[in-house]
Amino acid sequence: MAHDKLDPTPSQLAYIEELKGKRSELQRKLAETQDLLSDVDKRLNAAAVLFSAPHSALKPEAVPEQFEMRSEDAEDSTDLTAAVERLANKAPSPLTKSNLRAQLRSAGFPENRLGNYFYTVIKRLKESRRISVQADGKIWKSPK
Repeated sequence: MAHDKLDPTPSQLAYIEELKGKRSELQRKLAETQDLLSDVDKRLNAAAVLFSAPHSALKPEAVPEQFEMRSEDAEDSTDLTAAVERLANKAPSPLTKSNLRAQLRSAGFPENRLGNYFYTVIKRLKESRRISVQADGKIWKSPK
């Protein structure tokens, strides 16, 4: 039995437009928040580097997992596999691919290594059971 679609009333159309407006505003706010978060993350990274002495008020657990990336990991692009594996297995929760790429980018990996090669690395690590890829595409710990 086919379901006949109804024409929306003017008030329903107005409500739909209102929802579209709210969605656009939320997307704008999300982009601003992500920019602010990125700035805070960079500052935390700098603080972690500057204040690594034992007497520091900055405790390692206060620094997000993404800042455990060592600068030498970015020097040789062949270490992308090791970096992805380390980030996935140390993450407190599953990572989206865009979040993982952002962490790798902030660690200094070149953009050209974060395209097709990034997905190749994910596939190889998944096949060797060194990371897991969830049904929603998020990357996380090894299933071992």
